Amino acid sequence: SLGNTVDPVELVNKYGSEPVRYYLLREIPAWEDGDYSEAKFKQRYESDLANGLGNTLSRVTNMIEKFGNGKFIQAEGVNAYTPAAASAIEIAMRSYRFEAALLAIFNVIGEIDAEIEKNKPWEMAKEEKFNDIQKLLSKWGTMLLDVSHYLKPFLPDAAKKIEDKLREHNITKAEPLFPRLN
Repeated sequence: SLGNTVDPVELVNKYGSEPVRYYLLREIPAWEDGDYSEAKFKQRYESDLANGLGNTLSRVTNMIEKFGNGKFIQAEGVNAYTPAAASAIEIAMRSYRFEAALLAIFNVIGEIDAEIEKNKPWEMAKEEKFNDIQKLLSKWGTMLLDVSHYLKPFLPDAAKKIEDKLREHNITKAEPLFPRLN
């Protein structure tokens, strides 16, 4: 043996099946060799799962609780705000390019996060712009429901937790989906 293999069971026992599945699908194209290191795994886990998906869900649900009285109005239908992502994901999935599908999904998460920073709902609340905040919460909540739908083939447990959280009668701040490693 060259010593260049990794025991997937050890990884799953240490980090859980969904983070390992995510890394393998995101970083290793279906028809090519891949590169793994624990440092790369941890970086992808922290940036995409803990700080990306998990933190965005936490921020949006916290704002729904604070500024929306635990509720948001879901837009009609899947893809209401994410038609380009839906198209990119479908094209990627048809050609088994799971890394491209995941990139498109996580671009939606990045878009939500960028809009939060741009709009600063906490500042809008000081100006009592609650109708405008409600519209943003509706958009972001709907986009996260789309994300949960898109993630089902890749991260079924996380997708269910996102959907369950956003379908609660009285939404409160979400617990971390993927706790930070440090």
